[in-house]
Amino acid sequence: DAAKRDIAQAYFNEFVRPRESREEGTGSSHGGDDGGNPTDMDDIATLVGEVLQYVGNLSNHITTDRAIKHLKGLRAKVPPLFRTAALRLHVLRLLEQYSFRLNARQFLHAILEPASMSHFYIDKYL
Repeated sequence: DAAKRDIAQAYFNEFVRPRESREEGTGSSHGGDDGGNPTDMDDIATLVGEVLQYVGNLSNHITTDRAIKHLKGLRAKVPPLFRTAALRLHVLRLLEQYSFRLNARQFLHAILEPASMSHFYIDKYL
């Protein structure tokens, strides 16, 4: 899916690549502790797919509680993913296209609150 690939690439460019350059500059090895954040593009795309699936589940009042629980867990596991502008813009598109109850919309805005909305991403994704 193109959206998963774009969001995974944005995460990689914002959070993985800068860390790798810092580590090269200090001479430290890449095998160190990465704080649990994924560095493999396939792993990132899988996590993005899970996030988007649970966001979609928020539109169904029967699956909302479970989706909120899983999204909170994913945010605790990989906080930088929820700060990517690409993910925020994709979720905003979903909010525009589908029906979500107020509590689900408020939850999504709260969980994606710290995302940086630079002009580069706004121009690219809108």
